[in-house]
Amino acid sequence: MGEDFPLDPNQVEPPQEGQADHHEADVQSDETAQSDDSQGSEFNENEQPTDGEPAHLDTVDHNEDGRIEDIDKARVVAEAGAKYRAMARAKSEYDIPAGKLRNQYKVRMDNRAYGAEGRGVSAKEMFEREAESVEQYTGEQYEEARSSSYSHDVEKAMRMMRAEGARKTNLAEKTPLEAGNQYDLERAEKELGISLADVLERTTEASDKAVTFLRFSHLIAEHYRKVGDDLSPSLEALDLAYKFTGGWGHKTLQEYSHNKWVQVAFDGDKNGAVSITKGAEKWQIPMFDDDAKGYRHTGTYARPRDFAYYELTKLESDPDGQFDRVQIRKTRSLGPADVANLQRVFGEVREYDAHKRENTLYPGDDGFAEALADINYGRDL
Repeated sequence: MGEDFPLDPNQVEPPQEGQADHHEADVQSDETAQSDDSQGSEFNENEQPTDGEPAHLDTVDHNEDGRIEDIDKARVVAEAGAKYRAMARAKSEYDIPAGKLRNQYKVRMDNRAYGAEGRGVSAKEMFEREAESVEQYTGEQYEEARSSSYSHDVEKAMRMMRAEGARKTNLAEKTPLEAGNQYDLERAEKELGISLADVLERTTEASDKAVTFLRFSHLIAEHYRKVGDDLSPSLEALDLAYKFTGGWGHKTLQEYSHNKWVQVAFDGDKNGAVSITKGAEKWQIPMFDDDAKGYRHTGTYARPRDFAYYELTKLESDPDGQFDRVQIRKTRSLGPADVANLQRVFGEVREYDAHKRENTLYPGDDGFAEALADINYGRDL
């Protein structure tokens, strides 16, 4: 897949320079607005003021020595007010890079020219007041998210809270679960410095696509553990598959008098999933198994391709007597028991791998010559 994305799961690339986390903490209209300009021309709200002064952090908690107690909160608050402070510093629209921010600045200044806003204060003071207001609001929202039941990741919880608020006013583009899932994927993409979609598009081998998908899933699972969130059965199963494959897209064992066949492959249908098969058993596992309305899958869908499920296929006698055998397919939403079963299957393969290595004779081992002679006995007759 190229040097930009090595297949070795142990070679995790650090985030690329300039790819710090970016989270909108403004009102809903600013959060959902999209720029018509290219990403390269968009204003970076993480950027510090050019005059060397730090972003305004008056709303951040300090201890008795005046030191900031919560660095993450300070960063989120500073990012929230950064664009307004950039507008306050601007002497003209050309002091701001072309893109969404410049368009907003022009609209605001036009409104001022016609007396629609900012009466009695300078443009600089107007924008600074707005920066202070949004920073205060963001700080309050940060504390609310920290005590919420959405997630132990505060910034993810903030995004889910905003989605919930928008949903209640019929303005939501995403449910809280969808917003949280998108946050998790974006965080993994920033850690690797490339998007999952880009990697899958440039990858041709199905086994490599499986490795890619599992690698992103593993990063998300590790982040869940780091912040203290519970792993869904879907993520837990994908993390097991990531550790099982060890950088390979499939593992197959077919030996004389022993048949344990496990295959891990990528299914590109819908939003993508990893398909794991072992004989008559199948585990179909997308990265996130929440439906679009925010409800867990109950196993009642005819084609549950967007949801994690376990499937068992059996051949049984035909109760009608018209056929010798009939195929019965049973499907259910993936649960803890299915994850435990998958772990058992992987464990069986590992045990057989170890047994095979321990009982394999190599040239130079005691008994190798005798075993080779037994195998070749009579072949030259």
